[in-house]
Amino acid sequence: MKINIVPFGKGFNQIVNTYRNKVAFIDFDTKKSFNYNEIDILIKRCLCFLQKSGLKKNDTFQVVLPNCIELLILFLAAGKGGFNIMPSSEESTDSELTLSNKIINCKLVITEKKNKLDKVFNKKNKLKKISLKCNFSWLPNQHSSLNNKNGKLYIMTSGTTGKPKAIVISLDKLWSSAIAFGENYKELNSNSCIWNYLPMSYLGGLYNLCYIPLTKGSKIIVSKSFDSLMALNFWKTVEQFKINILWLVPSLLKLLQKLSERTNELENKRIGSLIKFSFLGTAPISLKEKKLFEKTFQFPVYENYGLSETTFISAEKNYDYKNRTERTVGKLLPYVETNFKKNSQIKNELKVKSPFLFLGYLNDRGEISLPLDKEGYFSTGDICNIKNSIIKLNGRIRDIIKKGGFFIQLREIEEKCKIVDGVEEISAVPIKDNFYGEDYVIFFSSNSPESTKYKLNNLLKVNFNKRKHPKEVFPIASFPKTKSGKIKKTDLVKFVPFYIKNSVKNRKFNFNISKKVSKINPASSIEINQIVYNMKRAGETVTALSLGEAFFKIPQYDFSRLDFNKGYHYSDTAGIPELRKKIANHYQKNYQAPVFDNEIIISAGSKPLVFMAMTTVLDKGAEILIPEPAWLSYEEHAKLCGAKIKFIPYNIEVKNYKNFFTKNTKLLIINNPNNPRGKVYTEEELRQIYEIAINKNIFILIDEAYSDFVNEKFISMANIAPDKKGIIIVNSLSKNLGISGWRIGFIIASPEINKQILKLNQHIITCAPTILSMYVDKYYEKIYKNTSKQIINLLQKRIIIQKYLKKINLNFLEGNSTFYFFISIENFIGTDLEFSNYLLYNHRVSVVPGSAYGISTNRYIRVSFGTESVNSIKSALDKIKTVIRINKIDHVDLEKKIKVWAF
Repeated sequence: MKINIVPFGKGFNQIVNTYRNKVAFIDFDTKKSFNYNEIDILIKRCLCFLQKSGLKKNDTFQVVLPNCIELLILFLAAGKGGFNIMPSSEESTDSELTLSNKIINCKLVITEKKNKLDKVFNKKNKLKKISLKCNFSWLPNQHSSLNNKNGKLYIMTSGTTGKPKAIVISLDKLWSSAIAFGENYKELNSNSCIWNYLPMSYLGGLYNLCYIPLTKGSKIIVSKSFDSLMALNFWKTVEQFKINILWLVPSLLKLLQKLSERTNELENKRIGSLIKFSFLGTAPISLKEKKLFEKTFQFPVYENYGLSETTFISAEKNYDYKNRTERTVGKLLPYVETNFKKNSQIKNELKVKSPFLFLGYLNDRGEISLPLDKEGYFSTGDICNIKNSIIKLNGRIRDIIKKGGFFIQLREIEEKCKIVDGVEEISAVPIKDNFYGEDYVIFFSSNSPESTKYKLNNLLKVNFNKRKHPKEVFPIASFPKTKSGKIKKTDLVKFVPFYIKNSVKNRKFNFNISKKVSKINPASSIEINQIVYNMKRAGETVTALSLGEAFFKIPQYDFSRLDFNKGYHYSDTAGIPELRKKIANHYQKNYQAPVFDNEIIISAGSKPLVFMAMTTVLDKGAEILIPEPAWLSYEEHAKLCGAKIKFIPYNIEVKNYKNFFTKNTKLLIINNPNNPRGKVYTEEELRQIYEIAINKNIFILIDEAYSDFVNEKFISMANIAPDKKGIIIVNSLSKNLGISGWRIGFIIASPEINKQILKLNQHIITCAPTILSMYVDKYYEKIYKNTSKQIINLLQKRIIIQKYLKKINLNFLEGNSTFYFFISIENFIGTDLEFSNYLLYNHRVSVVPGSAYGISTNRYIRVSFGTESVNSIKSALDKIKTVIRINKIDHVDLEKKIKVWAF
């Protein structure tokens, strides 16, 4: 089949004349759009920029930029001006950039203004720094009429040799290849919108998702390179930009399939209906995975096959893809000729001829070599069969090893091992071996590596003779990958000596954690919130009533006014003196409590201080009394101390606490104001508690973390026991100042107790974050003034919600402080955990089950109103009311949803 090579400049001019006013590019971040005529003008301005920078025809420039429209304009300008371009990833190391720069004899380097590459390139290079975000002020306003042929694209590779070299590709051939490939897909046209998220340092972002759609007059959405966060919002982007054609890579396809389990079948079909079809390529994928994806989203996926050196060799189309089998990658394209390399040992190594072959490899000596045989065929390195023009790939030459004279196809091993339950990803990696010459090892990732490794070894024994067994099977946390999702086997090979050196064949490590830690329960609220974060990252709308903080609006004050020379270093282990004085002053001024700076220790949040306080006063076997509902970490801290916990049911009055004391009781914990109930102890109740405890020589640990979240004057235990005898007060700037992520808490106790706690703080924490402590100290009054107003608003919000609870007959434990309600689910048919899960996974409302706060509170849930609007909370409360009334739970469906969102 005769193919004409169309120079890019001529071909693109025709496209511009045909589609002049149609949108060509849309920037993902700024939403700026450019039609074909505007792109043409930018190219002409860019040509002028390159000429003014000293470039002449066939000169080479290097571009070190992220995916962006600016990079595409430079790429298109290279094709029109007859220049040579090498796009390089911003993630390239200095040594990689220096080496590639040397190989291509670079005359100009273009990068972003923020990049510091001045020391990387030598004086022979001009370095130009440009601004991005579609701000083309760096381009001159003059237009260049330059229209040359023979521009080239350089792409760095190490190939099978491991020696760095550049693939040299004719931009005119590449453009002509794009035209020829696009002819196979009538659905790809001027009404198409496609998303360019593949890296532009490779052909994926420049050829697949730029040249090919441009030849059809399509619209291209230009975004940063693909990452996992993009997958979470993938379908939102598709809807937002009305994308109707996709180009998937196997890693993204698998991830989208996994995420589809989080939504229902109808929703998956709805979003799938937006897509006409998807291309698929860059790495192997099983037929089962393709078919499952098509069944889920109801649009066809056309796989293709090619190399950077050849462009596409085969492709699936709408008339032949349904007849595909395992490992088939479509029909030979009409302009490609094939043959097989004559090799007595390895059969069916594919060779191809194509009008679009690359120009050769450029080495570090400036030499271009084109490795063709006498008949003009290029060896692909792939093993395949061809039947009725359909290509079936069986692996790469480099994935076939000769172990002691016996050939082993590693892809065959990988495909068989993929089916083992527990295997997430797997790779068979060839290695050198002193005895066999060649051997291989298997790397796999799994959530249960020990049991999965056992299953893999069993499968290998059953399905393969001993000569095909790997040298070893290694679990790995995650695989090194290219940006397009391919596993980097060359990196895995580097790991092998370390794995083998430290491996004992078939060893089994008995992983025994301490009995103490094994008894610790996870923090329910934090686990639930992690699922909420996962859902929100995936674009789900969740009403978060599980968060243990209020989202205050706090101005960002000037960090530059701090002394960073001090801030970089350790500070006083008891906390910086200035901040301790401010805390003491806060207690004196706002609570009229006699607290002084020498009674205060500041640490990294109040949680470790609660633990340190317990550790200070408790010995193993000592008894702790905790009134319910109780903050969920008290019990777990007590377990770590080896203490025995006795709970006081929530309906017991303070005057009757004395009935629960025994001779073994060493500590009473009081949370005032109470999380999750919102109860504030009266002065009389605090005096009763103090008298009972002090007369029995029992310490009281008072958690006052919500001391500012009250409607009336707060009474601190420091008011009751000014000498701090027998009491330890814990509080948190994190809550009261709305800076929970900064982890700044403090403890108030007598000097005798503080001396002991300080030792623990020295060994566990050292000191609170210095720079953050300095910031809070400097702006304490300003932050407090700001948040105190918002606390007043929050407490008014509490009154509104409390009225609504009563209106819809939702019962709750009485309280008048904090931003929590403890709501009864007495009539629900299941447990409080089932209630919370059902509410989250079916109604997208998160709450914390009451059993996390005590034994007697397992028919309650904690609802936080600190972060959501009143209307959202009312709607959520209506859903809570609805769920209480349900008479059946589909446990199988619920477990499935829990499993999916735990991913």
